[in-house]
Amino acid sequence: MRKIVIVPKAHNSRQVIENPRGGKSIIGLDRGINIFKKSFSEKLEENLIKELKENNLDYNVEIDRFYGPIEFLVNEEDDLVLISPYIKNIVDTSNMERSNYYLLNENEFLEGNVENIIKHLVKNNSK
Repeated sequence: MRKIVIVPKAHNSRQVIENPRGGKSIIGLDRGINIFKKSFSEKLEENLIKELKENNLDYNVEIDRFYGPIEFLVNEEDDLVLISPYIKNIVDTSNMERSNYYLLNENEFLEGNVENIIKHLVKNNSK
């Protein structure tokens, strides 16, 4: 089954920042001030699943929780990685086809707006 992976955070591989617990720091924003509300990626996932069903697009949607290299998230040519606007400058997309990743804008990520993502999927599915 084709999949869509939402990537809200990433390891900061360009500048290794040691954190007190050891290892690389994780960069990204995925939650607002209210910790009892859904995270931004959860809201986006929920809206995307709803719109995919309404548009008869058969995708499995998941949220990346491992924060590794994103090219390993793509297994098939129809897979799509949605990249948070807060990490787009630190993730490496050089080994990926442009059709396999989508750089989210703030409105899409923070508000869960999926209209342009659905248009992107429909456009790429029609090729």
